[in-house]
Amino acid sequence: MEKTEALVGKTGQELAKKGKLPQSHGGVANLLKVLTKTMKEQGSAINTIAKMQYAICIQAGIYVIPEFLTDVLVADDIMNGGDRT
Repeated sequence: MEKTEALVGKTGQELAKKGKLPQSHGGVANLLKVLTKTMKEQGSAINTIAKMQYAICIQAGIYVIPEFLTDVLVADDIMNGGDRT
């Protein structure tokens, strides 16, 4: 997780320097919708999709609480019969 956050932070800083941030949150939402649908069709796990969504939001300057990933991972574990208490 720390490695992913470091990479996302670095990429976000590079994008900010280039000035290529998205023009609207709606554009980011549409991108997330398309990528999520594509990943589901490819059989990607929910935790992989959540990591992608989190990374894109961070790059776009949209704050998503870090617990988002934790909650997704716990829900996935519970649905698969595990227990992370």
